[in-house]
Amino acid sequence: MFTYTTLFGVLVSYVYVRTGNLLAAGLVHSLCNFFSIPSFEYNRPSSPLYSKRTIINGAYVVGVILFIVL
Repeated sequence: MFTYTTLFGVLVSYVYVRTGNLLAAGLVHSLCNFFSIPSFEYNRPSSPLYSKRTIINGAYVVGVILFIVL
């Protein structure tokens, strides 16, 4: 995880330095978040977060909708 976040930080920094535009760096970050695959392990009955799955799934759906709308 440390390696991935370090490389991602280098990429976003490079985009910012090359473009001078914070919005471009934010767009790269948003695209990375959009294309990542979320873990749905909390939907398993054996998960400690199973009782909160409705809230988590709802937050995920709201996040996707807001990403599309905004």
